[in-house]
Amino acid sequence: MIPPSKINSEETRTARRPRLVDCTRFLASRLLFVAILASLASSVEAQNNPGRDAQAMDILKKSCADCHSSPPKGNDFDFILDPVKLIEKGLIDPSQPSESEILRRISEKSEDQMPPKNAPEKINRPTDEEKKILEDWIRSLAPIKFKAIQPNKFKAIQPKSVKKKELEEKELIEKAIRFLDTQPVEKRRSIRFFSFRNLYQLRNSPKALNPNFAKNSELADDHIALVKALNSLSWNSDFAEMDKVPDSDDLLVWVDLTTLKTMVGGKIASWTEEREWKEILKEYRYGYEVNIKQFEDLQNETGTPMPIIRADWFITNALSPPLYHQLLQIPENEK
Repeated sequence: MIPPSKINSEETRTARRPRLVDCTRFLASRLLFVAILASLASSVEAQNNPGRDAQAMDILKKSCADCHSSPPKGNDFDFILDPVKLIEKGLIDPSQPSESEILRRISEKSEDQMPPKNAPEKINRPTDEEKKILEDWIRSLAPIKFKAIQPNKFKAIQPKSVKKKELEEKELIEKAIRFLDTQPVEKRRSIRFFSFRNLYQLRNSPKALNPNFAKNSELADDHIALVKALNSLSWNSDFAEMDKVPDSDDLLVWVDLTTLKTMVGGKIASWTEEREWKEILKEYRYGYEVNIKQFEDLQNETGTPMPIIRADWFITNALSPPLYHQLLQIPENEK
């Protein structure tokens, strides 16, 4: 069993403008004037197109807002319906709408796609026509429309160096299996895993969703947050038994459910798959099936359909109702 302090990780040139002859200068000034007029006309049209704004909001509401709007739900962000904030945080770029992070995520067909493949049926993936509406809408959000936003906030986030910590989901599953192999057979069914992979990727991606968030790319503080979250939900007077999975680059943490305690019938009892873990999975929004044998092996060894969940989601949601009340067995009349 480890206290929080023990789970920490280790440590243009500007080109000289050529001299222009008078006629070229005159022509350039005319072209610039025409361009400015066109830009102003486009901006005026954008501001006078409430129908498109409403369409875009409707698309975002049905496809994204269920997870990415206030109140916070433990996701990467919660302001999908706030265009000003989307621009400020670099999620949409009116100067390059097709390159915006939002459009990239809803257009991808991979594990990073949004909405995710396992999203509830009520959440619809945008059609090609709806993606075009969103692109036009983003283009309409020119800086002239939001004068309060500083110009440098419209600059695209520049790629930065990324440390080598890009374990794929399959590799993490393999690490979890190898760790289970080192544990007694009777203990394996009580082991559960928390993944920090997506959190690390968000902070280190060249297109990090939030440049300020990206400053803290290491995971020591997040490990401590998980330790505190789990232990605050336990009636055990001692710390839960948990640690980082070996060779997982600090991206995977395991915990033994039997060292987390609850009250059942007035008596202290260990967490179980049938009680606490199922309550967690009922609220979990990111459940999915990995179509590889290793994941099936992990499911069989642990006795649960979802042996790995996102740590960031758990930290946020397990400490808030309704999950907080359910895990601590708080009676209805005391909530």
